[in-house]
Amino acid sequence: SIKSPVKIASIELLRGRRNYFVRTRSADGTVGVAVTNSRAAYLYPILQQLVIPYFIGKDARDLESLIDGVYVYRSNYKLSGVALWCCVAWVEFSLLDLLGKMEGKPVG
Repeated sequence: SIKSPVKIASIELLRGRRNYFVRTRSADGTVGVAVTNSRAAYLYPILQQLVIPYFIGKDARDLESLIDGVYVYRSNYKLSGVALWCCVAWVEFSLLDLLGKMEGKPVG
């Protein structure tokens, strides 16, 4: 298991041709990537303004509590639905990829 905190340094939405990806980076430079869906371009404002800010600076090892916390952050519970949860899931998958790389274990 990972002993030291894994501080989330950045999260960004990237576009590669017709596909979108969420890339997370820890303070030590480890990178995690997750494929999104075709609606990422439309959901970018929710991701950028309501989801990403919550995760920055937090410990990725506490992923379960982070998922709970983002739901109430900035009253996100009022947006509960596919739009919010797609954004959260993309970040979650990306963080799982990051943690898997740190452990040397495949995620998928």
